[in-house]
Amino acid sequence: GIEVDREFRDLKEQLQKARPIIVLHGPVLSDYIIKPKRKPPTQLFGVPVAELSPDSVMAAMVAFCSANNVTLYEKLLKQDVNGDKTAHVQEFAAAFAAAGQQLSNGQCGLLEELLGPHANDAGFVDFSFLK
Repeated sequence: GIEVDREFRDLKEQLQKARPIIVLHGPVLSDYIIKPKRKPPTQLFGVPVAELSPDSVMAAMVAFCSANNVTLYEKLLKQDVNGDKTAHVQEFAAAFAAAGQQLSNGQCGLLEELLGPHANDAGFVDFSFLK
């Protein structure tokens, strides 16, 4: 159970190739590189996250689409198989991606959180506000 470094592990492997020995040890320390946590998004639709709320996210989305010539309404309408003008948050993200505006995973999570209060019981949001 003793932790060893890569140098020890490499030496052990060389010895095991040359002689029939068994060396037991714990994890190799340098094999466990700690990856830094991703920073949460600082902006969504060009608006600082601190300024966004469930009440303002829709207006920010409309302004972003207008400023960037993104036809999100039409893209969501094409995905709307039952014609009720609702879409799941992942469909919003897919429509943005189809329009050339990729959202990061953090931004998608933030969008889901902000649109959550506007979603129906099945998790779908009326997208007619984008028209």
